[in-house]
Amino acid sequence: MGRGFSIAAGFACQLVGLTLIVLAQNLPMILVGGVFTSFGFALNSSATTALAMDLANPLRRGKAMATFSVSFQLGAGVGAIIAGALADLVGFRGMYVGAMAIVSFGLVLLS
Repeated sequence: MGRGFSIAAGFACQLVGLTLIVLAQNLPMILVGGVFTSFGFALNSSATTALAMDLANPLRRGKAMATFSVSFQLGAGVGAIIAGALADLVGFRGMYVGAMAIVSFGLVLLS
């Protein structure tokens, strides 16, 4: 399937899921949105990990993966803080729209 296609598919799934959550009028729609979002996250996390391993210097693969892992966790932590601030400022729907903007930006960077 390839790294780029996997990452793009992950972003697309996340966008579909986040859109469903923003437009949701009932619990089943929120749950389906959550499934799409989680599937997209799973695709992206595995594809970006594999890409990092592909690009790492074979003699320093451990250091490269440690750096990638720390960066990935740092991004999740900072993202949670930003999401909480957005939810406080503009509500939960606005927070999800902000997440959609970030995922869309990732798709733009990928192309």
